[in-house]
Amino acid sequence: MNDLVDRLVDAYRPYALRRCTELGWERSDRLLASLDEGETWLREALSTLLELPFDQQRRGPLEVFQEAMRFPTAALAAAGVERPARDEAAVRALPGDVYDLAPASTRLLGDEAWAAHMAWGAQKAAAVTRPLVLIATRNLIDRSRIEAAAEESFFRVAKWNGSASGAVLVCVDLELEGALAIIEAAAAENVPVVAYGPHRSTDLLEAARNAGAMALARSAFFGRLDARARNSDRRT
Repeated sequence: MNDLVDRLVDAYRPYALRRCTELGWERSDRLLASLDEGETWLREALSTLLELPFDQQRRGPLEVFQEAMRFPTAALAAAGVERPARDEAAVRALPGDVYDLAPASTRLLGDEAWAAHMAWGAQKAAAVTRPLVLIATRNLIDRSRIEAAAEESFFRVAKWNGSASGAVLVCVDLELEGALAIIEAAAAENVPVVAYGPHRSTDLLEAARNAGAMALARSAFFGRLDARARNSDRRT
């Protein structure tokens, strides 16, 4: 993991200076000194995090990098630099990033940092037992879309096999014969179920809710799935 630490630390100062330039702020001795502090802190924090076993790493390297932006943020605040306008999504995601410095993705840090981050993600996924999502559908297109979204979030995926044992979620296509029985079986095992069907099939959606599922119209279900995939990609 030393390579990831080195790549992120190497990217820290150039990224921060580039971001400040983009926002129209001049370099100053105070800003440059804050980046010295930030680099030192970032290397120590990343090294401490990545020395832990994967299942004990409670946050990711990008989150540590984002936190390291507090050093230039403090320098800009002390210099009385006016804060830029930020959109609501950015404020919710990183409320302390008042100068909008933190990167949303390691892609913004250059190819080497991004590749090292991806390698870490792959190793973590392989090292940690991934949660299991079961899918009950005969629609191959639906299945592929659910699989892609689940795998983006590092879940394992399998077909419904008559039991929800070991799963963290069951996705059920309400147009599948026996869908309600599947929902009831999973609910009996206390495994959450998300069911989807045609928005006009209100009786079927209501029956699924009564059987223990969170039931959504097909468009709403896949809309949420696509949004989750996009958010996962942004955090990468």
